[in-house]
Amino acid sequence: MRQFAVVSGGSRGIGKAIASALAARGFGVCLLAKNEEVLRQTCTELQAAYPQAELIYYALNLSDKAACAKVFTDLGQQWPQLDVLVNNAGSFQPGNLMDEADGLFEEMLGSNLYSAYYLTRAMFPLLQKGTLKMIINICSVASLNAYPRGGSYGIAKFGMLGFSRNLRLELAEQGYRVSAIMPGPVLTDSWGDIDLPKERFIMPEDIAKVVIAGLEMSPQAFPEEILMNPIAGKI
Repeated sequence: MRQFAVVSGGSRGIGKAIASALAARGFGVCLLAKNEEVLRQTCTELQAAYPQAELIYYALNLSDKAACAKVFTDLGQQWPQLDVLVNNAGSFQPGNLMDEADGLFEEMLGSNLYSAYYLTRAMFPLLQKGTLKMIINICSVASLNAYPRGGSYGIAKFGMLGFSRNLRLELAEQGYRVSAIMPGPVLTDSWGDIDLPKERFIMPEDIAKVVIAGLEMSPQAFPEEILMNPIAGKI
């Protein structure tokens, strides 16, 4: 019986690596992100790599509650259930709270926190029909400790970990497994043209391997929170 997964922020970086790992294991995978062209390119690439995979995508602003609700409606007409939800969508802009640009606070909360809250609530009826009942929230080391110029991003990531912890407590008795993964620097295009060797970074595929490890555990076990860092330490 085929199982199904939704990956937000699935067009590149960590989300793309997770979507690829799930498709390789026979999951039907729905990728969500803002940029429709990049989503289309990613789906085409994954479909070529895994011809038997069922891949679909929706372009939307995940901080828009109505848009998340519409995806649930559309997806519910195609899939009988949802087994895995990966809340990975997010964005980063550095800044200090007292002088960062006006509106950055709302932008960081929207992309990094509201997106997970709205999407999880929208997808919950499909998750209730699934067999795995897994919710994986991609948080950050910024969820645990403040750091210079973390600004509103740090606040949003603290909130993401709080969301994950509350969700786990609320749903544990119903058999849901809720995990928060907190990576340090991951080599994605969000770092731009930073001049550092790749050995200073975690690879996106490393995060995907952790997700797959959770899938392969016995039903009564699941990692609640995982902290990951490069061996070389902070950047």
